[in-house]
Amino acid sequence: ARGRRMMRRRLGALVVVVALAGACSSAPEPVAPEALEVFGSYVGADAVAFTESLRSFTAETGIAAYYVGTSGFAEEFAGRIDRDDLPDVVLLPQPGFLPDLVAAGAVAPLPGDVVERLRGGTQLESGIGVVDGEVVGVWFRGLVKSLVWYHLPTFTERGWEVPTTTAELDALVARASDAGIVPWCLTAGAFASTGWVLSDWFEELLLRESTEAYDAVVALDSFDQPAVVAALTELRDLVRTPGSVAGGPRRALSELVEDAQAPMFGDPPGCLLHRQSAVNETWLPAGVRVGVDTDVFALPGPTAAAPLLVGGELAVALSDADEVAPLMRWLADPAALTPFEGTGGFLSPLGDLGAGGDDLERRQLDLLAEAGVVRFDASDLLPPELGTTLLWQALVDLAGGRASVAQVVDRLEAARLDWLAERP
Repeated sequence: ARGRRMMRRRLGALVVVVALAGACSSAPEPVAPEALEVFGSYVGADAVAFTESLRSFTAETGIAAYYVGTSGFAEEFAGRIDRDDLPDVVLLPQPGFLPDLVAAGAVAPLPGDVVERLRGGTQLESGIGVVDGEVVGVWFRGLVKSLVWYHLPTFTERGWEVPTTTAELDALVARASDAGIVPWCLTAGAFASTGWVLSDWFEELLLRESTEAYDAVVALDSFDQPAVVAALTELRDLVRTPGSVAGGPRRALSELVEDAQAPMFGDPPGCLLHRQSAVNETWLPAGVRVGVDTDVFALPGPTAAAPLLVGGELAVALSDADEVAPLMRWLADPAALTPFEGTGGFLSPLGDLGAGGDDLERRQLDLLAEAGVVRFDASDLLPPELGTTLLWQALVDLAGGRASVAQVVDRLEAARLDWLAERP
């Protein structure tokens, strides 16, 4: 028997699979009417890699599956929830959707052997994919966000060393400014998702101010905390201080995220440092080589044991069709990430990718093994109406000079209280 698709549309005789790039579609491929749909945020090279993984799944199991992706995930997935138009499996970059999906009865149970496979791993230790004590999702792909990409030739020519503490990073930024080099590359444009880069920066700064304050934000205990105020102030100053970021606030808020580092590789370089996750490897300009033109270090903290911010996607079954269980087993196996190896520094939270991974992937695994504090992206864990819709826009307003730190705190705190008041 086919089984029940929870809260989703009926498929017609022919479905067209569309891999979205931004708001535009690539060439469609016809798929079988009963093929499993996986919906997520992968576009471009990521979508190609994941589609290849699904092809391998189909070749191994005989179960047809296809992928639909969008760069405006939060908005589009919320719309699909409203329309009762859910896919068979979703790759959630924002696990904050999960509690409401569980409460609505939209999440299908994981196979018992998959849950057992996750026990004792990074995922369950971090509480990712766990709602009310039940494991309901598989952390499919992980990546370290706390990376700083830098212009390696400038470091070599000037004899500058990689900083290992916040004080050393501040000193490096001052040296770059004194040398006439803009310290930071930073842009936040991402169409419907504009602002997520600013939220990453805010989370990095907050995590370095206070782990306890970071956890309180995720738990929705309070936004009105001294550490939050300090992190917001640092972020505002980073973007708005003249000479701090390449192109100033106007470029920071208008240019696309993937173009942020372009000035770094000009002659002379237009910026020295770029805080971005491992996904940045896929956005390097043509001809730029890691280890030759650029390299990475972990964003420092007050001490040498810097905390790490991580992100990734959580695979969640939204259908109890018989064919979904094999797909969830596939997504719980690090081998499913094979097409991603060497394409952008991706790694499985469930184990090493092995010899096929590139140097950046291995370095991330080392950083995860050495880190004393690891936290998942806070805005992705918060309810979407707070962590994306509200927080992203509030930070854009702060960086654009349209809101003060106090106004942002008040806006976030009022929204938190309203959200809690609406909960049963």
